Amino acid sequence: MTLLRWLILPVLMSALWTSSGDSEGRRGNTLYERGAFAEAEAAFQAGIAQTDPRDSTRYAALHHNWAAALYQQEAYAQADSVFAVAQEYARDTVERVRIRYNRATNAARTGDTETALAHYRAALLLDPAHDDARHNYEVLARQQAAAPAPRPAPDIDPSDYAQRLKRRAEALAAQREYATAFELLQDGLAEDSTVAAYQDFMGRLGAIVAIDQDSVSTVRRP
Repeated sequence: MTLLRWLILPVLMSALWTSSGDSEGRRGNTLYERGAFAEAEAAFQAGIAQTDPRDSTRYAALHHNWAAALYQQEAYAQADSVFAVAQEYARDTVERVRIRYNRATNAARTGDTETALAHYRAALLLDPAHDDARHNYEVLARQQAAAPAPRPAPDIDPSDYAQRLKRRAEALAAQREYATAFELLQDGLAEDSTVAAYQDFMGRLGAIVAIDQDSVSTVRRP
């Protein structure tokens, strides 16, 4: 089984940076290393509030680290929005590659293979020697090629039972219980064919479950 390489790394805040925003950034990194991701998020936000956006290097680094803390809390949609701000302000090629790679990793966690592949491609255009980006791009591309072609959405009116099942599955997915939600809908489909009205939702859940089963998360310092 080929595994994805998960690398969400906080940017080191230089000891030579001495503003109050830098101090909060270093505090956030320390909290991040301890696994206190919510507290780290608050520290990075405090650092951003004390940093001039015209100082693009610091501003991008703090946003990147805030996004990394969100990722660790499984707040993937918000993490991508914050990564996007970091990407906008990043000027250094190394940081732009890091952000693209981590946006791809974040997208892969949600089962959004197309977006993940696009960000991995962008990272490789900036740094063709980035082994982790190339590895993950190839893994996801193979998974995508092996997946069955999408079927057109059926014109089905879901029964009351199917609608209740969908609401339960959505609640489970909101709690990151993706495998349980997927199994619930699969079992429901065996009982009620109108559950097929939600095959797109089932497909997204299935993609997330497959990625979770075929991957290992590794978090390390650069």
